[in-house]
Amino acid sequence: IEIISKNALLLENKEKFEIIHSDASDLLYEIIQKRQSIDVIDIDPFGSPIKFFETSLYALKRNSGYLFATATDLQVLCGKYSDACLRIYNSYPTRHYLCHEVALRILLYNIIISAGRLGLEIKPILSYHHEHFLRIKVKIEKSKEAANSQHQQIGLLSFCSQCSYYRTFTLQETFSLSHCPICNNPLERAGPLWLGELYDMQYLLLMNEINKGMDLPSEKRISRLLKLALEEIDEIPFFYNFPLVTRHSVNRGIKIQDIIEALTDAGFKASRTPFDPEGLKTDAKYEELVHIINDF
Repeated sequence: IEIISKNALLLENKEKFEIIHSDASDLLYEIIQKRQSIDVIDIDPFGSPIKFFETSLYALKRNSGYLFATATDLQVLCGKYSDACLRIYNSYPTRHYLCHEVALRILLYNIIISAGRLGLEIKPILSYHHEHFLRIKVKIEKSKEAANSQHQQIGLLSFCSQCSYYRTFTLQETFSLSHCPICNNPLERAGPLWLGELYDMQYLLLMNEINKGMDLPSEKRISRLLKLALEEIDEIPFFYNFPLVTRHSVNRGIKIQDIIEALTDAGFKASRTPFDPEGLKTDAKYEELVHIINDF
């Protein structure tokens, strides 16, 4: 409180700044009871933010509210304590290379479920993993029809930890494969989770411009994250682990960027991903990707 008070004195509009030391849930319920509406709520607890989702959504402005949330319980969301993840988030995580993207999509799935009960649509604007935490930012809009449609993008991930083959499918679809069609390794599953987009590109472009003029110590790190997010194929969930895909190829020493360019030249979409420096995202099928790698 003392540090916050000192920092508040540096604000231009400090008369509009109010410091409240209270239980977050009690404060949110008080705001709801007073029928006040908040523009932005930023949840930054120790551990999981999930217990604050529904009350925060209630307290936000219906067509222009923003919900930001940080999660530091990565051992739960990234699969070390999978039973706890199922209990807290109603979803199965993974401990393999896709763990951070899976964890973010599990978080978004839980926000969407909470928002759907209130007839709200969630629009993700930025989601990322950094060091020991996950960060998500979403905008809410009141629309039962859009919320219904959004739930069609909730699904599951089935993947092979040996060769990096994967497949996503919605809850309405049937996917009965138990073993990888490429290497016959048992497939693992994660979810339910969000299969839609993670970013609002206009928001990222604006954020990038603001970052350039801020002279922050973290400017370069933020710039790298935004560059990768802006270049990423956002409409495709998940990615291939390049070393796993090329493990049995004659071109094992090939560079990711060379294959991205080869995929693009062949008419496919391809990009890197912020989630893994060895990750490759493409709309090419696994067999098509392997064919391009072997023919390079």
